[in-house]
Amino acid sequence: MKLVINYDFFNAIRNVNEPYTPLKIVRNRKRYFITYGALVTALDFATKTKPAQTILSLAFMYGSFITADYIVELIANSIIKNKYGEDNKDIYAGLSKIYLSDLVDQLTEINVKTNYDMLLKSELYEKEYKFEHNEKTLLALTEKKYIYVPTYGFDGKEQTTSILQEHDIGTRDYTLSVGEPDKQYRLVRAKNHA
Repeated sequence: MKLVINYDFFNAIRNVNEPYTPLKIVRNRKRYFITYGALVTALDFATKTKPAQTILSLAFMYGSFITADYIVELIANSIIKNKYGEDNKDIYAGLSKIYLSDLVDQLTEINVKTNYDMLLKSELYEKEYKFEHNEKTLLALTEKKYIYVPTYGFDGKEQTTSILQEHDIGTRDYTLSVGEPDKQYRLVRAKNHA
């Protein structure tokens, strides 16, 4: 059985656990930065003739854009903290807390019993990328993340369950299921001890 959500499960955990940095903004708004970056790069290459000048101006533009975005979000976060309390670290952490709180109840549908604090201790242990055939497109790049999640077993004791998150790059659908990566075996010569 699979559970479909519209956000990256492991990135939501990272948003809650990590401090507020410019890298966190870029990770959460990558579509925005990719679109902006493609537009700025095309305009810059069209107007400049020297490649070194183009690279320096692009680095300056990206740096200033990320810095400006970071400052604006710091101001917004300070307003949110003043209004709603100190437990909200930033916008992304607050939204991720809501997602993960709801996910605790949804995970019971795939027989994974956990709580919010246990979800925050989850660890990514393997990531794979594969080209696969999809119903909607001929070929899709699929990202698979294998995450160890602390859970409760049927006897009530703590254990670790492997959750597989699958995502077709370019879509907003993420599927969660219980699963582990396929083990790859390789041939090794046997030593004869006769």
